[in-house]
Amino acid sequence: MPRVGWRGAPDHDTAVRALARCAELLDRCGWQCTQHRARDGAPFLLASPRRTR
Repeated sequence: MPRVGWRGAPDHDTAVRALARCAELLDRCGWQCTQHRARDGAPFLLASPRRTR
């Protein structure tokens, strides 16, 4: 499962917004994302291919 982080953000809120945009783009491309926080509080996404039946 790929992990997507955002290192270029000057602050936490900017990172959260940037990752939300990434999640939207990945969703349109057929990926499912969940938002998480690392132990240090840094936000990240876990992405997985969307399941189809």
